[in-house]
Amino acid sequence: MAKAAEGFASEEGVGEAHLYSIPGSLTLRSGTSTLASLFEPATTTWDRTYVLRGQLPWYGPLPQYGEEEKPPVEVQYLLKRALKTPFGDTPLPAGTWRLYDADAAGRLQLIGEAGGGHTAAGQDVRLSAGTAFDLTAERVQTDYTTTRVAPRTIANAAYRVTISSAKDSAVTVDVIESRRGEWTLLESSIPGEKLSSTETRFRVRVPAKGQATLTYKVKVVW
Repeated sequence: MAKAAEGFASEEGVGEAHLYSIPGSLTLRSGTSTLASLFEPATTTWDRTYVLRGQLPWYGPLPQYGEEEKPPVEVQYLLKRALKTPFGDTPLPAGTWRLYDADAAGRLQLIGEAGGGHTAAGQDVRLSAGTAFDLTAERVQTDYTTTRVAPRTIANAAYRVTISSAKDSAVTVDVIESRRGEWTLLESSIPGEKLSSTETRFRVRVPAKGQATLTYKVKVVW
C-alpha cells in the first residue's frame, strides 16, 4: 500500500457542494491502493438497534403464505452528531462506512460495513450493518381470508413472529411492517406504534437466552 498523504483535509462549501482539499501530494502506483485521511479521529455516542422486517408486500395483492419463514434480524447503528463537537460540525461526503469494536484483548475487529449518503453538519448517521448472529426469527401467517367488494378485495391476515436469543442480556427487536395504500392493524399482542401512513412498529422485548412471541392481525384493501 502506498504511503498516505500526511495531515488532514480542509473543507469548504462551494455552491451546493463541499470541497475537501488534501494537503501535500499523493503518489498513485499501478496495482496499489493509496489512502488519504480526510478527518482527524473523533469520538461520539451511538445506539445499536435490531430490526425485523414484516411480511406485507409494499403494494398490490396480499397473498396467502403457507410456509414458515426465517428472516434475518438486521443490526442498525445510530451515530450521534451533535453540533459544536468535532464529529458533528463536519459535513461528511457519501461513501462506505466500516464499523469496528474492540475484542477482549483490546484489538479492533470489523463488525459491519454499510454505505452512507452525504450528511450535513449536525445530522445523525444511521447505518444498517449486517445481521445479528445470536438473534433468530421465525414468522408464519396463521390465518387468511378474503372478501370481494367489487371492484376491491379485502383481506384479513394474522401473523405470528417468534424471536429467539442466545445473548447473555435482554434486547429489544423492532418488528416493522411497511405497506403503501389502505391497510389497518386490527389487533396485536404488543401495541403497534404507527410511525407514518405506511409504517407500523412493534417493540418486542426478548429475554436473555430466551424467546418472545408477537401475534398481530391486519386488514388490507386493494
